[in-house]
Amino acid sequence: LSSESERASERASEMATPVLYIKRGCPFCMKVMLFFAEIGISDKFEIQYDTEENRAMLEEQLGKAPTFPALKRDDEFLTESEDMIKLYAEENGVDRESLVAFNFYISSILPGYIRMVKHIGHPEAGKVISGEN
Repeated sequence: LSSESERASERASEMATPVLYIKRGCPFCMKVMLFFAEIGISDKFEIQYDTEENRAMLEEQLGKAPTFPALKRDDEFLTESEDMIKLYAEENGVDRESLVAFNFYISSILPGYIRMVKHIGHPEAGKVISGEN
């Protein structure tokens, strides 16, 4: 009986909903959210916002200060937006070049935001400019 409950627990773990941690106003969170929306998988994620509790949990799990977005999937974390996009593009057979809204965002809005951040000297400008998350 215990092996049956262990298998059930394993199946439930395998089917756990991925959790996407995002920060309001984060251009890289927007990049991931837009990608997921355009390929029709937004509803496959539990969305959690940057809160003190989530930040503390992420720092403990990651062993460093968290960056956003962060994706918890099958007890593993992805912290780079590009890694998340590549993974889900491959899994869903998506040609990124075919995504009109996503490509508009990454080719025009995102670079403009980065230039603005650099110009005004935002406290996290170095992270934004270097492409971290």
